[in-house]
Amino acid sequence: MSAYLCHSVYPSHVYMVDTHANYPPVPRRSVPSKPLPPPPSQGARSCQVLVVMLLFLMISSSAIQAVFLYRLYYPTADVSACCLCFPDIGCASPPTKAPPKLSKPMAHLTGNGYNIRPGKEALSWTTVGDIVLREMKYRDGELFVKNSGFYFVYSKVFFAESALFDHIVLLKTPTYQLRPIEILKARKISLHSQPTVKSNSYLGGVFHLKKGDCIFVNTTSKIIHSIPSENFFGAFML
Repeated sequence: MSAYLCHSVYPSHVYMVDTHANYPPVPRRSVPSKPLPPPPSQGARSCQVLVVMLLFLMISSSAIQAVFLYRLYYPTADVSACCLCFPDIGCASPPTKAPPKLSKPMAHLTGNGYNIRPGKEALSWTTVGDIVLREMKYRDGELFVKNSGFYFVYSKVFFAESALFDHIVLLKTPTYQLRPIEILKARKISLHSQPTVKSNSYLGGVFHLKKGDCIFVNTTSKIIHSIPSENFFGAFML
């Protein structure tokens, strides 16, 4: 009986648990995401670059225009800040006003309103009214030069015609004291002259005059009504 019992006993089962076993990973749950936008095309990129360049040019031109306007209306203002922002336009100092230039020598003499008979002396001119006499001297029909230089000399007369008419501008100079030098001359010869016929004569030219020289006018015919608008004589430095 005991032997039977010994053979009928079931064998015991032993279970071992391995804590270092590798288990397959749990699959992650996929999260839906938005699709990425397609890359921009080459044409779109070119348009963007062009727009940026145009905006930059507009802003730059407006700023430069503002700087120039500021300089125009405020020439003595400090524009160093503008030069720092825009070095390409330069940072020159504002122009300073030049000292006023002194007027050059000039003279404009006019007729005295009376008839003038021809003679060997210089024609006389008035020293009142609309005349100009600057850095030159007038005395007894002669115009004296105070500053050497090139001068434009002119004369105009209104006269009664005669058989022979001479309109002359003469020069007296210390370097040649024998006689006056004719520097301008107009001559008219008429075979059938009439005292009632009137005419005009104008002379003008450029000459180098020295300090101490003097110029004057002479005619061989009667000057009719030596009024300012019809009879004048003058010179001015070029």
